[in-house]
Amino acid sequence: MSAQLGLRRERPNNLVLKSALLLFVAIVALVAGCGEAPEPSIVGTWEAEFKSGNNPATITQNFSEDGIFTFQTRIKNPGGGKDITITARGTYSIQGKDRLLTTPTDYGYAGIAKEAEPGIRLEIEKDKGKTAMDKIEWIDENTISIKSAEETTRFKRIKPQ
Repeated sequence: MSAQLGLRRERPNNLVLKSALLLFVAIVALVAGCGEAPEPSIVGTWEAEFKSGNNPATITQNFSEDGIFTFQTRIKNPGGGKDITITARGTYSIQGKDRLLTTPTDYGYAGIAKEAEPGIRLEIEKDKGKTAMDKIEWIDENTISIKSAEETTRFKRIKPQ
């Protein structure tokens, strides 16, 4: 009957169908290629401020690409005396997405009263050579929270590697 009215039924153009199919395939490929964003890297220098008793303190940590870490804790002496500085060096690795394993191998000290030094050395160096496992939470690319058995400290990246 459509032919009698002068109307012609047209078939869809093969080119239009092919274009639609290609567009669909491209969209599927694009969506499939959108996986998880790459994990941020801990490599670089990080800093955190905290209180040691009533004294302001700063921890600066550096994680290098070759699996070496260094840290420095500086505790301000409010009495105007020499600041206390404790340094460490060791190895680190990342396990899974959120575990930081560190093994300290060397320590250094400055500004500690001679009479207190042996006790402080004993307390700090008891963990020498022992691997600690801490939890890392990425706040953003330049902020991490490291949770040990005793405390949680938030670090800001101050320098990429």
